[in-house]
Amino acid sequence: MRNEVIEAAIASGLEVAFADGVLQAHEQERLLARMRHEVDGNIVSQGALTRVLGEYLELYRTDRDAAHARAEKAMAISFEPEEADQIIRLCIAVGYSKKVMSYVERRACRQVAERLGMKPEDYDL
Repeated sequence: MRNEVIEAAIASGLEVAFADGVLQAHEQERLLARMRHEVDGNIVSQGALTRVLGEYLELYRTDRDAAHARAEKAMAISFEPEEADQIIRLCIAVGYSKKVMSYVERRACRQVAERLGMKPEDYDL
């Protein structure tokens, strides 16, 4: 998995997780589990995952506006359709981490899909 995809996936996953204003433990666990599954066996990608997640979490704690701006920049890169699909599915998994996706989480997933040039309807969003 490319580092750009890792960053965009983490950024968008955290956008969904923080959509209701608070990062719940189950949302962070789901994000981390899905990302670990995606980079399984790739030591370099695992290092990038840990580094980028730590940077975003610190940024969300200190300056949410800066975190949103960095997330927008990370998602503005051109992705292959398969990569964009992977990112959106991660967001959906984070949204459903408590078995029900809230309205604001669904809206955040829709926005991620639109930013990535995908159709939200294809994902029932």
